[in-house]
Amino acid sequence: ERNLSHNPLFQVMFNHQGGNRPARAGEGGGTGLEVESLEWDNRTAQLDLTLDTVESAEGLSANLTYATDLFDRATIERLAEHWQNLLQAIVANPRQPV
Repeated sequence: ERNLSHNPLFQVMFNHQGGNRPARAGEGGGTGLEVESLEWDNRTAQLDLTLDTVESAEGLSANLTYATDLFDRATIERLAEHWQNLLQAIVANPRQPV
């Protein structure tokens, strides 16, 4: 039976934005399309856990968004440390299977 308190498709998401340069405001690539940045401070978790990563010239940045009724801050901090350890191990030995 479906539980209406959960997303019916998934509860955890990994969203990676590659190194492609996003369009800038007013830049439409000759299509007449106007692109405008929209930023807001959304403090509500849409899923149980979301990891967003972005590649840029400065490196890789990451953001973990989580449901505070399911996870406490210390748990998420430990999860982030484990993820950093995994990334460091991959960089140290890229041929090692994950």
